[in-house]
Order: sequence, then structure tokens, then C-alpha cells
Amino acid sequence: MGSRTVDYFVLVAVLSVPFWVIGALTGSRLAESVPVSALMMVSPLAAALLITARGAERHALETIATRVLIVCLVNNTAGAASAATLFHAVDNMSWLNFGSHYDPRVTAPLTIAAAAVVTLRGGPRTLSHRRCPVNGHNNDLRRV
Repeated sequence: MGSRTVDYFVLVAVLSVPFWVIGALTGSRLAESVPVSALMMVSPLAAALLITARGAERHALETIATRVLIVCLVNNTAGAASAATLFHAVDNMSWLNFGSHYDPRVTAPLTIAAAAVVTLRGGPRTLSHRRCPVNGHNNDLRRV
């Protein structure tokens, strides 16, 4: 069994114990034939949500870090989107290229660290719009 499976069952047990203890100590019932300890039926769902939320949080942080790197690429290549497009395509296809060796638990911290280094080292000038050194136009992608 994988560590996530073990984590899930441990979390279900930990979340179920309070319902069982309260039901055993009070002996109260929700309905005529339903004990309070029956509320532990929500424990598997709660455990799944907690475990999934951790993964979603990491994914959200990785997505934000990837966007920071893409903005930096666009702003530092005179507004050319080709480098950003290539970066985005490689990022999207990396799980196919590396197959079973691709692990978001490894790539997320690396992407976040890279975005942090770019932001801290380059400062706001790498992430904000600036004048294009080639033609002197503003790199605002919203212009028509």
C-alpha cells in the first residue's frame, strides 16, 4: 500500500474516534435507532477532502509560479511570445516525456523556487511591462 493510502486510512480513523467516543460516553441518539456515533460516516469524505486540498494547494502554487516564469519570459524577450509558448508547451508535455518518473511533488517545489529566484533576483523590472529595446514600443499585449 502506498503512503497516501495509509495516510487516508489513518486520517479516517482519527476523524472517526471523536464520534465513537461521544456516542459511547453519552449514549445519545440522533433518531430512535441512530446513535451519535453514526455521524462518523462523514469521516472518509472529510479525509479525502483534506488530502486532496493539500494536493490542490501545491498545484495552485505551481501554477502561479509557472505564470510568473512565463510573464518574465515574455517581458524579457522584447514581448515575443515564442519563448513563453515553448516553455508552456514543454511544461504541459513533461508528464508524457517522463512518464512514471514525473512527480509533481518534485517539480512543484522546483518551479516555485525558480519563480522565487527570478522574482527576488530580477526584482519588479523582470515582471513589469517595459519598453521594447528593439522598436521602442510598449510591450503591452492588450494593444491592437
